[in-house]
Amino acid sequence: RDVSDLESRRGLLLLAGHQPTLFHPGVWFKNGVLDHLARLCDGVPINLLVDNDLCSSTSLRVPIGSLEAPHLESIPLDRAAEAIPFERRFVSDESLFDSAAVRLSERMPPWIPTPLIHTLWQGLDPSAVDEPLGQRLAIARHRFESRFGWSTLELPLSRVCESRSFRVFAAALWTAAARLRDDYNRALWEHRRRYRIRSRSHPVPQLDSDGEWVESPFWVWQDADPRRRRLFVRSHADGRLELLGVSATLVGHDSAHVPVSLLLQEGRALFEQIAHGCILTAGGGRGQWRPHPLWF
Repeated sequence: RDVSDLESRRGLLLLAGHQPTLFHPGVWFKNGVLDHLARLCDGVPINLLVDNDLCSSTSLRVPIGSLEAPHLESIPLDRAAEAIPFERRFVSDESLFDSAAVRLSERMPPWIPTPLIHTLWQGLDPSAVDEPLGQRLAIARHRFESRFGWSTLELPLSRVCESRSFRVFAAALWTAAARLRDDYNRALWEHRRRYRIRSRSHPVPQLDSDGEWVESPFWVWQDADPRRRRLFVRSHADGRLELLGVSATLVGHDSAHVPVSLLLQEGRALFEQIAHGCILTAGGGRGQWRPHPLWF
């Protein structure tokens, strides 16, 4: 859609974000607020597509039945598949995806006469069939938002993570992994103590460690196997770093669950290699790393 009016703005960058799904109106309202705030400060509004999160379902739960006895039914947009990050989840069944609006409308009750999905599906970009499922939905939603006069931009988090500045940022966190773990866990423990939270997973898990290996707040996966794994880091005195993707268990406890991803570069060259995306997996394929949520 036309967002040429943003070119002359010189104010702040304003960011909001959500997973690239067909989210509910309460989340969608956030995009309208983002656009309004940006206009007030001559800023540029950016909606961040959190595509490093898991796509755990490709079905919509819709209301059916009568007003007196409504209930929910799941309508598939695509074939069910293993939960993997949105950026690696592509449409498996194009015919099922294309017919979603019709099938959903057939199940809708008469008290919802004009489901929005028909208009939304008309905004699907036929040239984007090679894009991930979440981005195809985001394109259609973004086009629909032009009806409201919104001038927000859309930016996948995966694109941010491919930038040089983000990779250098990641390298800085990896080189200070032990300090980050200690400071972060100390603040998290204090929060739990203050609010009497007994769960070890709330509000988020702590960063773990095992010997010299320290957990870093990133997911890692291989292109050939896009299941997310925790990322552990080990530093060496000569400036080398080792990165290890751990699935279900900690390092060394069960080698069957330790797909390895290594980066061994010396000194300042480390930052240059990371900045250019030079991280290779044990099988020789390229690896990806993405941040996971932290508590602040």
